[in-house]
Amino acid sequence: MNFLILGTEIPDYSHPVLLKYNPQENAARPLTEDEKIMKAVKMLQSNSYASDLEKLRLYYKEKLQRLQVVYNEYLSKYGVFNMPSGGLGAWIKLNQDQHISPILAPLAEIGIYQPNDNPQLDTKLPIVGIRAGFGSPDIETYEKAFGLLAAQFKTVK
Repeated sequence: MNFLILGTEIPDYSHPVLLKYNPQENAARPLTEDEKIMKAVKMLQSNSYASDLEKLRLYYKEKLQRLQVVYNEYLSKYGVFNMPSGGLGAWIKLNQDQHISPILAPLAEIGIYQPNDNPQLDTKLPIVGIRAGFGSPDIETYEKAFGLLAAQFKTVK
């Protein structure tokens, strides 16, 4: 199965909630394993942890919804968007196999395609789907990427 991976499922560690609970934050030296465990215990016992976790969950839920809106605008006639049951990646199953080699360089230029993150991709063959990681990049970058993909897919009859 040949497919394209765009973006990453790695969370955006600059998000305020993740910064708040980063065990290395403000550390003058690397923390020992015991210190990391103690910080984790304190974090889990904190009164704000549950509400902060919910804020983070809502942030990514909203980001996924915005990703689907962008997908609907550009790619809905070329495939089916599958909402994930967990994780930070959505699948797009294409209606028809598509060749994408002409647009890989432009996708790399906008920072959404990394050849090293796509060891499964044979650029000489058509793809059957796309894995869209929404940990990063931002939705504006996905809008550019989906526009490039839609223009490429239009050329295939």
